[in-house]
Amino acid sequence: MSSETKPPSDWQAASLRFTAFYMKDGLEPPLSDWWTAAAGAPPAEELRRTKERQMVIAGPFADGALSLEYQPLKFDFKFHPLLGSEAPDVNGLPVLGPYESMSDLFVAAISKIFDLPTIPQLVRTAYGASLLHPVSDKVSAYQCLQGYLPSITIDVQNSSDFLYRINRKRPSHVDIPGLFINRLNTWSALRSEFGIAGMSTTEMRFTCRLDLDINTIPEIDTPLPKEKLPALLTELAEMAKEISVQGDRP
Repeated sequence: MSSETKPPSDWQAASLRFTAFYMKDGLEPPLSDWWTAAAGAPPAEELRRTKERQMVIAGPFADGALSLEYQPLKFDFKFHPLLGSEAPDVNGLPVLGPYESMSDLFVAAISKIFDLPTIPQLVRTAYGASLLHPVSDKVSAYQCLQGYLPSITIDVQNSSDFLYRINRKRPSHVDIPGLFINRLNTWSALRSEFGIAGMSTTEMRFTCRLDLDINTIPEIDTPLPKEKLPALLTELAEMAKEISVQGDRP
């Protein structure tokens, strides 16, 4: 990797997500119980859209906010910074904190729901993360991305509007026959403008961004064994960590 590539701890988590799909519709799950099991305390608010059969439950979790978004056949847990808080930031963009520790915290919380008898049989799961990496300027941003993307060549001096996305599928090491994992990773360089107090000019800041969607393949149409779900979530999260450290590799 280039000298501009920072160690893994310099990736900051902007948001984390766990998504689950199930087959049987018509359920009325006790979402508040699910949220409480994950967060360790009751939620602070609920929003229900009866006609669309959608519901959102949210509340504080750690130094951020945790939401549980439900719709028929799918639910998402999302961990994100509190809006308007004095949370840490990367070039003015709010983050939860160092990626590895925030991911471990999130995975441990979500794993608590798998023992609940009301969790339906899941047929597909996904772990998602949006990560930010501080750099000093545009050239540094592209030098950083180049360090993580050995299979392509970036013109770091003259490139702009860079976006690179790839999926490198791998077999799962959890004992589930025929299960493969999609490892979708998207790399980009962000340019943000910030006003300077008392001046009419703006300050340009650059940040590397990595979006990860690590998910079980949709071709498996039988329920995932419930006792294997904690190990499967851990595997998804570890694959994401590997990409954040090693970059895009087969």
